Amino acid sequence: MSSQRRPRPTRSHLVVGLLLLILVLSGVLAFQAHRAARAQQATAREALVGYAAMATNGLWVNGQEWVFQVLRNTMGAQAPGASGEVAVAPGKEAEGCACLLSGEPLARFDWSPSGLHLDTPGALAPAVAAYISDSLPAHPTARSGKVGFGLAFPRGSGVGLAFQVEQGANGKPARIAGMVARTRQFEPVFRAIVEHAALLPAVLLGPEGNEGSLSLAVTTPDGTPVFTSAHTDASEYRSAQALPLAFGGLLVRAAVRPDAIGRLVGGAVTRFPVPLPLAVLALSAVLVIIAMLQLRKEAELARLREDFVSGVSHELRTPLAQIRMFTETLLLGRVRSEAESRRSLEIIDQEARRLTQLVENVLRFARTNRGVSRVAPETANLAGEMLAAVEAFRPLAGARRAELRAEVQPGIIAAVDRDALRQILVNLLDNAVKYGPSGQRVTVGLALYGEAARLWVDDEGPGIPPADRERIFAPFYRAAREAGSAVGGSGIGLAVVRELVVLHGGRVWAQTAPGGGARMTVELPGAYIERPLVAAGDWAAA
Repeated sequence: MSSQRRPRPTRSHLVVGLLLLILVLSGVLAFQAHRAARAQQATAREALVGYAAMATNGLWVNGQEWVFQVLRNTMGAQAPGASGEVAVAPGKEAEGCACLLSGEPLARFDWSPSGLHLDTPGALAPAVAAYISDSLPAHPTARSGKVGFGLAFPRGSGVGLAFQVEQGANGKPARIAGMVARTRQFEPVFRAIVEHAALLPAVLLGPEGNEGSLSLAVTTPDGTPVFTSAHTDASEYRSAQALPLAFGGLLVRAAVRPDAIGRLVGGAVTRFPVPLPLAVLALSAVLVIIAMLQLRKEAELARLREDFVSGVSHELRTPLAQIRMFTETLLLGRVRSEAESRRSLEIIDQEARRLTQLVENVLRFARTNRGVSRVAPETANLAGEMLAAVEAFRPLAGARRAELRAEVQPGIIAAVDRDALRQILVNLLDNAVKYGPSGQRVTVGLALYGEAARLWVDDEGPGIPPADRERIFAPFYRAAREAGSAVGGSGIGLAVVRELVVLHGGRVWAQTAPGGGARMTVELPGAYIERPLVAAGDWAAA
């Protein structure tokens, strides 16, 4: 019982395995880095929202204390607490006192159960006067049962009321005295807070203070601005909180400025970036793909080289075997007549020509790959060179029972390398004879097209599919008609043709022949028709 041997792993397989392992490790590292980066970003976001909430709370606490002190100083009275809402430490004084309420009030009022008195009649809108008469006695400060100070902002009026309440014996307000000011006149209170009170720890704020890190705003319950900081950058890290109704229900807002985010969270960024490991993973994937493509290309080239060596070996073996066999026949005297002897010599000559052609192709291809292939153009009669090449190839064509026919326009002159031109024609003729049917007619043509000479070789074979007409000039490539043929080949003949034509500054292409086979066309630039010289007598006669 025979067991099938498993193929041994090659160096390419080991390299591919190593590359895939590196890719997997890069993926694992990138995934871990991705998770760590996301966790870091989440922590940074939570910290920034927390800083915004801390700043809002600081503005909320300081707002109550400072507003109470300003109201107490402005209204000219002393009180132990802020209407029961905020307890102020004994001896705390607001920096700036009453001057923080900028500008003159619109009016001063004095309300009692008997009615409302204004020091400037007609200075208030009827809705504001009605609010003082009807709604202010029901204000939480007025209903607290003790003497206190308060703020109120009638909705949609654009004004604020700063007032002091005196309670009666029945626990109801006996008197409410105060003043009416524009909403913006309360701004200095909060500006002083922002300038003098640290809403975040000093180590976070830096030398620029609150406004260097925060966007701050204070509005009335209906959204009328009271205070806005110098910077009002939009930020997703923000917080808001309303002061008690005793302080008008003012809404205080704080947000972390985008340009301060890096400093507050120790250099972390808020928008999740593509971390370096992900970039490394992408680069590793690209490198692995490139490496695998290169390995695949290397394997393909190795296979093509093997096919090339096999084809060349077959091409060399056949003529050598023929030469050896007929040489031995002649040496041993086994020929029966002079005709047989001559036939043996002709076959030896044919096979030697084939061998010479193959060796020249291999040498030319080797020089091309090394980048040392050169041509030495000189002025030549293309018709004569082509006919000489055709005659030299007739023995090889006759061996395959192919008929050669030449359609050459005489007198075409061009600068060509004679040896290279002969090799071009021989390779094209060999290609046509080798892959065409037995007994076919191969036509060689030459004509002038403008300032270029075109030479072509037509066969009567199956032709070349359009998809293969460019690829057949690549080294080692064999078209479908050639791959399915029993005829061997090295796969470099047409590659050598293209290289030699390009060195002449020309071009070569494949197309369909008029008879339905394949036509290989070569175009060489700088050609012209040679004009015959006119004798002196002819000039005189003219």
